[in-house]
Amino acid sequence: MKLIPIMKRLIPVLMVISITMYIVSCEGGHGSGGDSSGDVTKTPESFYLEKDMTSASYKISYSWDTTLTQARVHFRVDDFESGRFLINVRDDNGKSILWSGASIDHDLLDDNGIEYTDTTLVGKPGLWRIALEYEDFTGNIRLTMD
Repeated sequence: MKLIPIMKRLIPVLMVISITMYIVSCEGGHGSGGDSSGDVTKTPESFYLEKDMTSASYKISYSWDTTLTQARVHFRVDDFESGRFLINVRDDNGKSILWSGASIDHDLLDDNGIEYTDTTLVGKPGLWRIALEYEDFTGNIRLTMD
């Protein structure tokens, strides 16, 4: 029977496809460098992220199922050393309701920290995407949306 040789070749292909689909379906990002451990807490009314990062360069996104139409965004970085960051928030329709970021020289900071507060534009409740991009970033990040 010719089915057995075909199955022997098909099994590795199916394994590669399965692994690829698993990786693509995982929430998160890709990148290089540094420690990117952290915790995320989500409720329909709030999103909280805390991460300690060391020389991190990558993009990561989170989904947030929210009942809000607009959110206050508070971004705090302690023990800041260097780097650049961007935040992009999209509502359930994919509309960009917040786009912000900074590239900051450590020598210009008085308290060795960064604090940023803003409000998103009005958006559609539902599944929001919060995309963060870091480039050579070192610091302890706390992001709150409520």
